[in-house]
Amino acid sequence: MGLYHSIVGSPLLPWSLRHRVENWVEDSASVEYPGLYRWLHFGQAADPARPVTQGPKHHFFGYYDKSPWNASGRYLLANEADFNDRLRQPTIPWE
Repeated sequence: MGLYHSIVGSPLLPWSLRHRVENWVEDSASVEYPGLYRWLHFGQAADPARPVTQGPKHHFFGYYDKSPWNASGRYLLANEADFNDRLRQPTIPWE
């Protein structure tokens, strides 16, 4: 359990103080101090997201109710195209 969850879940601090801390973190810090917000919630200030593809082509996954990741989280299914501003013509192959 992180510091933030220890503070807002501690019965040793008055409820009003815990409530003010929680409101400040969730309302103000999440917008004004995103690094602090991520550190308090996840234990790291850096964004855990990282790119999994690289240009210059465009990569996308086009199913709304399916996950593009396999069960182990190692492989990503995606389409690659030279464009992203129009529909694909039937004569242009997918990669």
